[in-house]
Amino acid sequence: MATIRGSGKKRVWLSVVLSALLPGLGQIYNGFLGKGLMLLGLNFLITILNKDLVKQTMENNIANEDKPVFWAYMFAGLVLTVFAMIDAKIGAERINRKSSDN
Repeated sequence: MATIRGSGKKRVWLSVVLSALLPGLGQIYNGFLGKGLMLLGLNFLITILNKDLVKQTMENNIANEDKPVFWAYMFAGLVLTVFAMIDAKIGAERINRKSSDN
């Protein structure tokens, strides 16, 4: 994966919060551009695929056969966000360990 050289220490809490706001931002903050862009792309894809189902749900017009698909996309988005938050935390901690070793 492509990495970007950045300033030594990273704020772990900031990388986690950024990933909670938008999966992939924490990875980009940590300097892992490729991984961050991949997560942003997956999040965008899940959002686009679920857009119409969310609209139907908000209007209370969703068909019963579409409800499992809606919840599957919502679950996928949640899993992606949690993964991105954990990965951003681990990445920032690893960067900080390497920075303090030098």
